[in-house]
Amino acid sequence: MTPEQIKGILRFVPTDEERTALASYLCNSGSSLSALCECEKFMVSMMSVQHAKHKLQALLFMQGFHSNLEEIRKGKFE
Repeated sequence: MTPEQIKGILRFVPTDEERTALASYLCNSGSSLSALCECEKFMVSMMSVQHAKHKLQALLFMQGFHSNLEEIRKGKFE
């Protein structure tokens, strides 16, 4: 995945408030996932991934690490 794709996914990782609201909606309404829109379905599936936000942020960091390191090295030795 590209850094832009990871940033896009990060926007749809549910917050604690969104997790609570989605869980409450699914339990209380008795409706299935088919009643939700695509982004809400994605949020529900991301709720099962432990520490999803941290994992995506780590992946984003790792992708940019070498280029950032090279920039630092060039700045130090020039």
